[in-house]
Amino acid sequence: IGLATALCMAGLGHAAPSVVAPGQLGLLSISSVGSKPIAFVLMCNAKAGTPIQFTDNGWLSSGGFRAGEGVVTWVAARDVAAGEVIRFNGDGNTPAVVPANSGSATQAGQFNIAGAGDSVIVYQGTAAQPKPVFGLNYVSSGTWDVNASNSNTSALPAGLINGQTALALRNQQTAQDYTGLTNGTAEQLIAAIASQDNWTGRAGANPSLAPAALVGSNAADCAQDDGGVAAIDPETITRI
Repeated sequence: IGLATALCMAGLGHAAPSVVAPGQLGLLSISSVGSKPIAFVLMCNAKAGTPIQFTDNGWLSSGGFRAGEGVVTWVAARDVAAGEVIRFNGDGNTPAVVPANSGSATQAGQFNIAGAGDSVIVYQGTAAQPKPVFGLNYVSSGTWDVNASNSNTSALPAGLINGQTALALRNQQTAQDYTGLTNGTAEQLIAAIASQDNWTGRAGANPSLAPAALVGSNAADCAQDDGGVAAIDPETITRI
C-alpha cells in the first residue's frame, strides 16, 4: 500500500498528533541480547496518531545523525496516558509492541542494539530535522562520546542535558533497567530516570526489573502538533 494509506491506517487522518518535549519521555530498559527489548514511558497524555522515532544512529558533534543504522517509528493507535510503559524489541527484526493495542512500530534500516556499545536517541520530526526528546548512551565508559565516530558511539544530542533529559550507562551487563522512583511529579520521575544511580544491571535472559507503570501526580496533556513537528518521516516508513 502507499504512504498515504499507511498514514491513514496509523490513525493520522483522525486525530491531531501530540508533540513530546524533552522532559516528557524517558527510556526505562535496554538490552543487547535476545530480542533486545526496549521500554519507554510518556509523562504527558499523548493522542492517538502520535509518532515517536527511536534510532541507534549516533549523534554527530557537528549536529545531526550519523547514518548507517536504523530507525523504529512507533505510532500510537489510541490515546496513551502518562505513565503507561510501552515496549518493543530492538533486535533488527520487525518490532513487536507490548501492549499490542498501544500502537504499531515499523523499522527502516536495521535498528539493532550492539553489545559492544550503542545509543538510543528518541526524537520527533525527520532524520534531517530531528527534535531530540531523550537520549541514552550504553557504553563501557558510562559517558557520552565526543562524536559518533562509529556505530558504537554517540555525542550528546543537541538540546538534551545529561542527568536531566539524557542518560549514559555502562554496558558492563547485557541489560539495564530503571529501578527508581515510580510515583512523583513528571519532572521528578524524568529526573530520576536520567540518573545512573537509579538503574540496575542484569543478565539479559532474566526478566526485566523495570516498573510496569509510573504515576505522575501532575501529568498533563502533551502539546498538540500544529506545525508538522510530529509528522512521520517518509524515509522511515516501510512500504507494505
